[in-house]
Amino acid sequence: SRPAIYSAIPPDKALEPLRRKLFDEVSETIDRLKLMYASTKTISRFNMILLRGDRAYKAIMDLVERARRDLLARIFYLPSQVLMELVERLRGLKQRNIQTYFYVDARVLRREVPLDQLEEMLKELGGSTFTALVPLSFICADFERLLVLYASPENPSECYGFLVHGFEEVGKIIRDQLVGERASLESS
Repeated sequence: SRPAIYSAIPPDKALEPLRRKLFDEVSETIDRLKLMYASTKTISRFNMILLRGDRAYKAIMDLVERARRDLLARIFYLPSQVLMELVERLRGLKQRNIQTYFYVDARVLRREVPLDQLEEMLKELGGSTFTALVPLSFICADFERLLVLYASPENPSECYGFLVHGFEEVGKIIRDQLVGERASLESS
């Protein structure tokens, strides 16, 4: 008989669990990187290449084609034609029995591709959704090379990215984390 009254939760209370989770993840990563740094006698150097426009999108396809063992692809936004070409190449990896870790943030991506089609891609490729805290459009790694790309949905031709070579040590940490997450999901 009484109407429900709703009020906003203070931001510090609403976001505290997220802050705690992020802090824990960053702390764990720092600890692992400290161990890795302490165990090496030389300072690793990365070879980084800046890519713009079509070259950045082409680098995605090259990285996928060169994957030999496994591949991570996290997508916040890609233009539909680039996404469709990427999905085709990921299907090829699947046929070659290369392990893929495929994640999409459907909030922005569904402007390019209908949600039911995104869900079908995820099901076919064994992928899942995630919520991007930092809106990098695309992160892809074969755990030897890393490609980080930013493209604005308003102007996707003006994208840019960084292709990093010599990523093996950090890639091993990321791969181990992903394998552990997948194993715990499969056992539950």
